[in-house]
Amino acid sequence: MGTSTGDAARRALTDSTAGRWIGGLMMFQLIAGITSLQVLTAPLFAEGGYLLNASAHVPLLGASVLLTLLGVCVTLAIGVLAWSVFRARSELLAMGFLAISFLAASLSAVEQVGVLAMIEFSEAFASADGTAQLQFEALRASGSLLRNGAHYVGLLAYGVTMLVWHVAVWRLGLLPWLLPAFGLFAVALQLFAISQPILGGAVPFILLPPMGLAQLLTALWLLARGFRDAAVVAPQGN
Repeated sequence: MGTSTGDAARRALTDSTAGRWIGGLMMFQLIAGITSLQVLTAPLFAEGGYLLNASAHVPLLGASVLLTLLGVCVTLAIGVLAWSVFRARSELLAMGFLAISFLAASLSAVEQVGVLAMIEFSEAFASADGTAQLQFEALRASGSLLRNGAHYVGLLAYGVTMLVWHVAVWRLGLLPWLLPAFGLFAVALQLFAISQPILGGAVPFILLPPMGLAQLLTALWLLARGFRDAAVVAPQGN
């Protein structure tokens, strides 16, 4: 009896520590994502487009690539830490979250290959003469295809990652139910918004902020409290 109680207490402490680490990593992920998308990659979408602007902002865009690749490592770290907590309660949710985390991280890495390709296109465009520049203009869309395709599919994969996360922490009782409930609502809005370009429409950006708010609230809770200790009392086998 004493051994069982001691094991439960040690596992609760380990889970609480893992939760705080995940909270810190989620906070970094949120800040890095906003910085990369809204600040560092801004030249790609400025007036004139990436062909005209990217070659003049290589250090900024290079920093974006490095920051995003660091975010890829963070996504993988969250997946592994969450797997270590989830697996004692549900092997299916643990493996599902780990697998989709690896997929989202891979797509984010592919997106950075697209950014580097856009930089190369822009540098070649800047050094070309007038006639050659016209040819680059004709190929403008193909230059951004890899980045944009991986970007939207990657965001969908990230949305599914957070969907599995919120289902897992709600079902396993690791967080107060209001947090994953709001998170699932935010994920539904995000998935709908990001699917629109794939279906030929425009992104309704007004639907995206709840996703960031849900991640912020989750990160703050985990940093302050970690996972709920009560969740270790009743492990689930599926």
